[in-house]
Amino acid sequence: MLPYESCTLGSINLSNMVAIVKVGPGFNSMKEVTRGHEERYVDWEKLKETTRTSVLFLNRILDASEMPIPECQEAMELTRKIGLGIMGLHDILIQLGLPYDSEKGRALASEIMKFISEEADTASYDLAEAEGPFKGAVDSEGHSISDAGFRRNACLTTIAPTGTLSMIADCSSGCEPYYAPVTYKTVLDGAEFAMPNKWVAKRMEEEGATEFKFLTKAAQDLFKGAGDIHWRDHILMQAVLQEWVDSSISKTINMSNDATKMEVKGAYELAYETGCKGVTVYRDGSRETQVLSTTTGQSDETCSDGISASSGSRNIKKDLGDVLTAKRYRVKVHDQKVYILVAEDDTGAPVEIFVKFPYATVDDCYVSLCRQLSLSMRYGVPLSDIVKQLEKSVVVVNDAPSHLARILKMYMQSKGTLAKINCPGCGEGTVIFTEGCEKCGNCGWSKCS
Repeated sequence: MLPYESCTLGSINLSNMVAIVKVGPGFNSMKEVTRGHEERYVDWEKLKETTRTSVLFLNRILDASEMPIPECQEAMELTRKIGLGIMGLHDILIQLGLPYDSEKGRALASEIMKFISEEADTASYDLAEAEGPFKGAVDSEGHSISDAGFRRNACLTTIAPTGTLSMIADCSSGCEPYYAPVTYKTVLDGAEFAMPNKWVAKRMEEEGATEFKFLTKAAQDLFKGAGDIHWRDHILMQAVLQEWVDSSISKTINMSNDATKMEVKGAYELAYETGCKGVTVYRDGSRETQVLSTTTGQSDETCSDGISASSGSRNIKKDLGDVLTAKRYRVKVHDQKVYILVAEDDTGAPVEIFVKFPYATVDDCYVSLCRQLSLSMRYGVPLSDIVKQLEKSVVVVNDAPSHLARILKMYMQSKGTLAKINCPGCGEGTVIFTEGCEKCGNCGWSKCS
């Protein structure tokens, strides 16, 4: 986009663009009675009407909007860019029985996007005839100086993420496949319920399957989640859509955690070779925290409300016994002796950390932080990750995060699980954690000095 331009987006829900024709019983070539069935196809007439209405709608938004500063108003009038896109692509493919990663699936996606692009183009030309083209389309004498000719809008199509929109519309987001075919919800009493998406649930009912894994292979291929689709097929889908999209496309190219550097390189090269304007490659687990993740190579989606999409195992909160072994550490907080205890389960794994203050003294910061850390330990979060986050949270020397980070490093060193680090001073010695600080036994370097 150019400086000061507005971002005016709208998305067509392709899930609603399927026509269903019920075919009654009849006779086949063998003169045998056939059962009734449904035939499904793209409702092109409805898609045409929706596309043209959408272009008009987005233009009316531009007309009605009050821009915050004159520069925005001038930029909008100069190009009148809109971004008409899609969501529910995976839904329409599922309804028509086409796997997302199949050639037929890509061919239909391309045909749909081409149709939307052409109809949007026609609608914009019609608007320009009635209301005039965007200002940047013509020179002072009224001659066309733009590739868009006498359209009302310089740009018409894009494909946005539609995260919240697709949740409201109950369809797949943008041009993405569903992340996983089944979600799992754990309720307060610890019970877990499998929640297949609406298409999977319907297919399970049709096939009489009690679990997703009991569906036919054809059905499982149809409902493949993002993590089960090869990165090449992700890029090829983006490429066939990009051919008919004016602006760029928001799409994640999912790669497994064991993806190599050469595979990542290959993904960027393939995106370039196939004409994608931009590409987002994401290797599972490459960030410290992520909303979507996979476990043991299987899809697992964890959300803020405790729902996760998974066909594999997930971390379960450990129960604590009545009696635990603990290591006690003593530190000074505000010139008072404070005791910090790290408790272990019967396997020797840390499961709890809590603080004991002098009589009638308490520090809510320590108490709340210890409760959160204990919960993380019970869910199996590695201590190294916990320490890393604590050190990032340090505001002043000897605050609660710094004390707890040092204690946990001492604990890890006693268990032999503290990662070895080369000395940043001499580059030869190994940094060890001793006397509450990281030091090098070779050159005397100290992190605390």
